[in-house]
Amino acid sequence: MMNSRRRFLRHSLIALTALALVSGASAARAEVDTVRINSAAFPISAPIHVALLLKLFDKAGLNVKVQDFPSGAEAMEGFRAGRADFVVTAFLPTSILASRADVRIVSTLAGAEKALIIMSGPDIDGPADLKGKKIGLLTRSDSAFLLDRYLQAGGLTFDDVELLNLTPSDQMAALKNGDVAAVAVWQPFGLMRDRLFPDQEIKVLADQSTVNMGRIWSSFIAETKFIEENPETTRKVLGVLQEAKEWIDNASEAEQTELLAGYYRLKEPLFKAYFPMWKPRLNLTDEVAGEMSTMMNWALKQGIIEKSVDFKSIFATDVLGSVNPGLLSE
Repeated sequence: MMNSRRRFLRHSLIALTALALVSGASAARAEVDTVRINSAAFPISAPIHVALLLKLFDKAGLNVKVQDFPSGAEAMEGFRAGRADFVVTAFLPTSILASRADVRIVSTLAGAEKALIIMSGPDIDGPADLKGKKIGLLTRSDSAFLLDRYLQAGGLTFDDVELLNLTPSDQMAALKNGDVAAVAVWQPFGLMRDRLFPDQEIKVLADQSTVNMGRIWSSFIAETKFIEENPETTRKVLGVLQEAKEWIDNASEAEQTELLAGYYRLKEPLFKAYFPMWKPRLNLTDEVAGEMSTMMNWALKQGIIEKSVDFKSIFATDVLGSVNPGLLSE
């Protein structure tokens, strides 16, 4: 009788210990309850905005909080401060972030070939006319690369002009007041110039195609630690964004306008001219790595970053491929 009781107690203790270990392991595997995304407030982040407006995150059982910023560079600062789990940035902020932090590029989101622009008043006809002039730009944005390419076409470098680090809205004010001769910014400011400068002749001097710059892509980035601790959440977020991308691909212009024009605070004609400039696409390919490397190598030469980045080594192809293997070859 005593031996039976001892065996029962011993087996009960073993069972309780095993249960505690299993419970502890389950708790350790618990993933985040809320996903925080820092995005840019324009179509470079379009799949995120569509997913938010169509409540696709909710339908997938995800509690997602999105905060939009005027630029990817500004979104990156909040991410680096620990206020977001994912961030959307363009090429140059991506290079800066990847050279300084343990992050992985989970996917691209959207690409554009003519979104970056240089604007000026009527007295500037070409790059040589900017010598000795003040130019407004956000210095840690892709528009800095565009400006450098444009100046080189006129035999100039950054040393031949005075650069003022200004937010996009401050650039518009400076151009309007004559405080700068030109600005390096992005659309839709060029499309909005009749409204922004009703009594002035402001023109678009150049875009990416003018200087053979090629495409820019937005990167969807997370810390390596976050992905390792939240693999299923990361996959679910990507699955939702691919669903949103497919909605954009298949939606009519009227449907896109109805859903998104108000979100971007654009009137219908302006939205219809602007939104198609950005092509949504989730992928991680050798081509994208090469395009990112072009910007990164320029940033190295400019002293913006101190070490090179092997983008293919930080592509989260394992995660994106588990959502859809085709996204690694599109």
